[in-house]
Amino acid sequence: GIRCGDPQQPLGPLPDWLTAVRARIDASVQLALSHSRPSPAPPIWEADQLTVNEYLPGQGIPPHVDTHSAFFDGIASLSLGCHSVMRFAAEGDKSRFADVLLPPRSLAIMTGPARYSFTHNIVQRKNDVIAGE
Repeated sequence: GIRCGDPQQPLGPLPDWLTAVRARIDASVQLALSHSRPSPAPPIWEADQLTVNEYLPGQGIPPHVDTHSAFFDGIASLSLGCHSVMRFAAEGDKSRFADVLLPPRSLAIMTGPARYSFTHNIVQRKNDVIAGE
């Protein structure tokens, strides 16, 4: 099912089984935010939402910037199953892009301009070419 997030109407606490994973994600995003904005210190970041998606080989994610009103600065994306390549592109100039390899169990953290000024997507294809292979 689908449940849309609204910061004014929280859905309740995250499940207990996520406690350890959430703590590691929270610490990682907090560190990323402190490097992107060292002064003044950023507010404490805590994951309060979770989206789980399963993508089959060949499926992709269209280019997008996550909703500003439902998600604040600091978005974390945890890849679990297999590697993937996420493409980041300047919102006004799609010819400027970077492909980033996300190995299994990797955490991509988007803050600042990466969060608000660049789209991110997974190109729809069955195979990725990495380092010419």
